[in-house]
Amino acid sequence: MSRRALDVDQLQAIVKREGNGACVDCDAENPMWASVTYGTLLCLEDAGKHRALGVQVSFVRSLDLDAWKDVEVASMMVSSNAFVNEFFALHGDASETIPRYLSLTAAKLRKLLARRREAYSESSTAAITGADAESASRDDTASASSSSAATAQVEELSAEETIEVLDLQERFATRALEREASSRDTEEQRPWVPDELAPICMLCGRTFTMILRKHHCRNYYVAAACPGSIASIESLTCPVKTRLGFKIAWAGCENEL
Repeated sequence: MSRRALDVDQLQAIVKREGNGACVDCDAENPMWASVTYGTLLCLEDAGKHRALGVQVSFVRSLDLDAWKDVEVASMMVSSNAFVNEFFALHGDASETIPRYLSLTAAKLRKLLARRREAYSESSTAAITGADAESASRDDTASASSSSAATAQVEELSAEETIEVLDLQERFATRALEREASSRDTEEQRPWVPDELAPICMLCGRTFTMILRKHHCRNYYVAAACPGSIASIESLTCPVKTRLGFKIAWAGCENEL
């Protein structure tokens, strides 16, 4: 199936659908990205968030940068931002946040929209060109995005589909925890003074040699010499000073910097 850029009429037919003048998730005006999966328009920031969900949850396209398949255009013609937000609201997921797309409600919505898209494509109007775009948009008003989500015939999920959604939720939660842990590890990494700037280990007092060249105190900033007595050190706020671009403090200080 070939791809081609949206023509002017197709683009207008999409952006004029109910609620499509603002991002479906944050209400930012003039969104130029689309979730083909839900037939909604997104701002750049939320498009990135949808991409992070994976194509099995939300397939993202640019209205002006990407080439589109006819079936993808059809997806945009059987839904809208207003329809999707109403659907979520009616089924208990009214918040305009990313987690709702991992819910069982979202899975039911994807199933509903896939059925609508199939029916739309079979009607031979997916390839909208010229004057047909506006006409198709008007004709589709009652049956697709402009109709109330309350009238949508929603199918229940099978056991397999429910398990698939729960698996998606688990995988997304795991990835989120991994990203958080990775970010935390990065923040906790501290620079330490190179061996050549500290001839002795400030924790054990051993002199560095050709063999012993590593600090025993990598969790601390170290200096080549203690800047004062313990009493005076306790009154200082680490780091004590900076030398050659390195933050330097007494290695015996319990305050990790």
